Amino acid sequence: MSVDQADPAAPDRTDAAGPSVLRAENVSVVFDGKDNSGRKVEIHACREVDVDLRRGEIVALVGESGSGKSTLARAFSLVHPPTAGQILLDGEPIGGRTRRRPFYKRVQLIYQDPFASLNSLKSIRHILGRVVKIHTPGLSRRAVEARTLELLELVSLTPAEDYIDRFPSSLSGGQRQRVSIARALAVDPDVLLADEPTSMLDVSIRLDVLNLLDEIRRERGVAILYITHDIASARYISDRMAVMYSGELVETGPTEDVVAHPKHPYTRLLIESAPDPSRRRDSASAEFEETSLGEPADPAQEIAGCRFQARCPFVMARCRQEAPPLLTTATQHARCWLFDDDADDTADTIRATGAHPSKES
Repeated sequence: MSVDQADPAAPDRTDAAGPSVLRAENVSVVFDGKDNSGRKVEIHACREVDVDLRRGEIVALVGESGSGKSTLARAFSLVHPPTAGQILLDGEPIGGRTRRRPFYKRVQLIYQDPFASLNSLKSIRHILGRVVKIHTPGLSRRAVEARTLELLELVSLTPAEDYIDRFPSSLSGGQRQRVSIARALAVDPDVLLADEPTSMLDVSIRLDVLNLLDEIRRERGVAILYITHDIASARYISDRMAVMYSGELVETGPTEDVVAHPKHPYTRLLIESAPDPSRRRDSASAEFEETSLGEPADPAQEIAGCRFQARCPFVMARCRQEAPPLLTTATQHARCWLFDDDADDTADTIRATGAHPSKES
């Protein structure tokens, strides 16, 4: 799937999104850890992140490994409570005394590894039926079985009677992930947090799972957070895109705008790094390829200025001194001094030409 060309079979995203369901407001997540010398350090996995999930909309959270994507999903699901900031459900803050069962009835997490997330010693009947019985007490055995068969039909494991008494060990990776999705749907959630749900599947079946998620949000009005490092699949399925680097949101906006006209240098780096034999190698691409060899910023290290400065081919003096906020650029927001209204001549030249004056021949 090419990043540069829109897939003609991609889902139509013309429908307007509904109201906000789940929101991370200024969320930071800090863990205790140790550095290479054994000293205690604080690991800032998320830094003042704002992400809004709206009914019937898919938001793609994109970034390389270690950028904080999965930590944010676990903050949304209350697995890792925010160190600072808050999670809001229908505009109401979720506190420490929140009853978990009603919350999880509305917010469900789909895990990355379908081989580890399902109990291989239990049948599909037990895995799905147990969720139905916990969240809908009082159902008869026949009603639970009917609901389980309905869920299998919903995720296209048909005929459902052929799957209900099978065990995960007899299923393919794609079939296991469909069971995981069915388990999440068993409680009729309002939000699905899909943490790289296709990364461990064969390429040939990834598109089927993406299309299933799109069908779920259209038919059931579910808000979906799709977490991925693959910007091409993010473009295929999502309405909005949020790009994370070193625990920070560095760019947000409508998916087509972000991919077609990336503002932040890191977003451009992700797009340039995506495999695409049809892309012509120009001077800007070569500059990014050289830059991409650097290591991501250490989440345990405090950095003066922009956290992307060490890898950025457009770094300016200001970038090493001041941390940029999310600046508005038409339909997008970018955490980059290039788009400050008071940008200097160097920034103007970079914006106009895509090249740093000091690197021109």
